[in-house]
Amino acid sequence: MLHGECVSLGMTAASYLSYQRNLIGKEDFQTIISCLRAYDLPVDLKDSGGEINTEELYAITTNDKKMSSGQIRFVLLNSLGSAYTDSTVTKNDIIASLDYLLGRK
Repeated sequence: MLHGECVSLGMTAASYLSYQRNLIGKEDFQTIISCLRAYDLPVDLKDSGGEINTEELYAITTNDKKMSSGQIRFVLLNSLGSAYTDSTVTKNDIIASLDYLLGRK
């Protein structure tokens, strides 16, 4: 995948988690997804071909530059255009976001 495609998927996952935490509403979440789609960027991995293991994806995430002292720093949204770094995101939160990307939620 291209870097921009991965960024789009990360934005989708962060937006989904923000929505699940009631930080943004459904309308804002759908606006973000619509904007990404308007630029033909991916918003899911449903057609990725083959079975993707969320535990393996999680393991890859923990090796990412967003890790700090063993804790993932995740960008979440308070509203459209207002983001912050959150360090309370759990493994279960990330797995739920990955499941969303894979069309399992």
